[in-house]
This record gives sequence, structure tokens and C-alpha cells, in this order.
Amino acid sequence: MQLRVGHNYYSQATTKEAHESGQREIYTSEKLWHKKSEKGAAFREHKKNGKVYLAGQPSGNKATRQFFRNGNAVSFEDVENDLMSTEKKSNQSDHIMIDIDTILTVK
Repeated sequence: MQLRVGHNYYSQATTKEAHESGQREIYTSEKLWHKKSEKGAAFREHKKNGKVYLAGQPSGNKATRQFFRNGNAVSFEDVENDLMSTEKKSNQSDHIMIDIDTILTVK
């Protein structure tokens, strides 16, 4: 998967249009479970437990999701009980968060 990170998605024309039309809600920091991390613009920190995530937007025409456990691909059913409610939705978000502790390699 390729991931675009570190830029302001709210400034993109499609995002602005979706906000103006009411198709997509504008999230304020009070509504979010995370805050910007001191590690850099592409990282978010969980407000309660301090866990750090890489935030980004999948690039390409069609987003897919795949789950891994200990470096091995697993099914949704294998990880369903470990997911947050927002991660269980089958529709794709324009943003994703990846626990940096689970990243095996970066190319």
C-alpha cells in the first residue's frame, strides 16, 4: 500500500467541497480521539493512552484493507475483536491511522 502523509488534507478541493456540501463532517480537535504528535506532522498521538499513529491517505484509485497480525496477513474475523468501532466499518475512509509499533518496514 502507498500512503500519502504529512500534508493538510483540509486544503484539498474535494475535501473542501465535501465539507461545504455537508457530505463530510468537519472534525474539530474536541471531537477527535487524537492530537498532533511531537514526532512530526504525519503522526497523531492518542489523547488518553499516548500511543502514536502514522496518519495518512491511501493513494491510488481504489482503497482496500488488509489486516496483519505478527507480520502475517489475517482475515477481518481474526482481528475483529481487536478493532476500534470505526475500523470495523466496511466503507473506506479517506484517512487511515497505523499504529507505529506495527510497522515492519518502510520503503
